[in-house]
Amino acid sequence: MKQIKYIFALSAAVALLASCMQKAEPYVPGEPDQANSYRISFPEQTVTSYEVDPNDPAASTVTITATRKVTSGKITVPLVIEQVPFDKDFAFENTELVFEDGQETAQFKVTFTKAEVGKEYTCHIMVADPKYASLYSSEDTPFISFTFVKVAWETLATGTLDSWWAEGEIPGVTLQHCVTFPERYRFVDPYKDGWDLLFTTFGDEKTDKEGKAYFNCRVAPTETSTVYGPYGNVTIKDVGYWQGDDKYAELNIFYPDSKAVTLYIQWSVSLGSIGAGPEVFTPNN
Repeated sequence: MKQIKYIFALSAAVALLASCMQKAEPYVPGEPDQANSYRISFPEQTVTSYEVDPNDPAASTVTITATRKVTSGKITVPLVIEQVPFDKDFAFENTELVFEDGQETAQFKVTFTKAEVGKEYTCHIMVADPKYASLYSSEDTPFISFTFVKVAWETLATGTLDSWWAEGEIPGVTLQHCVTFPERYRFVDPYKDGWDLLFTTFGDEKTDKEGKAYFNCRVAPTETSTVYGPYGNVTIKDVGYWQGDDKYAELNIFYPDSKAVTLYIQWSVSLGSIGAGPEVFTPNN
């Protein structure tokens, strides 16, 4: 009797499976792109995280390039723009993307003057309408993202940098302190090469033999815009990073009262070290 019940149950399961197989719909891939889609794409995917000066209006605007495959007709492209974290009191401005008739490449700007200082935002931009963008083609990228944070600085002193790298004194160098991130300091374009020398304080305040308070500092590994002959861009880091030993960070000293700074920096290119030496800042009296 048990055997009959088992055979009956097995037969019912087979019948149910056959019924399901008969009713199953064949797999249908996603709908193809519209034949007249403009195929909008953002070819430059290099807008990376960066910091902007809240006192510089130009720094609060990003210019983004877009292209299209179908160039006939003037079009205004609808953009989907999302901010993370979301803030109902802040919105991106100046975001209209317009292609003139026959124009293959166009640019638009994203402005964020109302962003809160010290808060990191990520902006996601996407063309989601299939009339304007391909939703399936791997050749097109109808989306782009970038991250930014507004960082405020204040000037502490102007003075002379006695530079191992420049092989002499550099007058008129400006030392600034970061209001947004208080452990940060920078010399503004000291070598006139288009980049700032950034350092950070760490640890507790110490006292030297003369009773003067100071902090130790670090210069994190940073690729500069300085090109060293045929060897490419120069990278800097303090000697502590270079030697892999934090005890060398004790050579880097910042005096908060006098604003004097000493940084022992190693300079290198892809093939190896160029050398190391002190950069000593003496503020004007």
